[in-house]
Amino acid sequence: MHEKAVKTFEDYYLAHLTDYTCLYPGMDKVLERYHDKRKVVVTNKRGIFTRRIMENLGVANRFERLISADETGGHLKPAPDMIWRVLAELNIPAKETV
Repeated sequence: MHEKAVKTFEDYYLAHLTDYTCLYPGMDKVLERYHDKRKVVVTNKRGIFTRRIMENLGVANRFERLISADETGGHLKPAPDMIWRVLAELNIPAKETV
């Protein structure tokens, strides 16, 4: 029963992720302004959902990497583990990030 409920939720959620979701006003201009900077999304949301949202909003290609909840082994924000992980993967010094 539980698995069926989860599957029903996931199917519905995937089909309607961006029904009421949009970029914050002006965010498209911010992304364009910093097009030459390395950008990463770090989220507690599952990757399948986040990728679809980014694709539906037309911004997926503007980010170098996505670190999502399903990659963390349970170490979610606000714990810094996901941030440290992406900085190490991409060899980016913390002092050079925002």
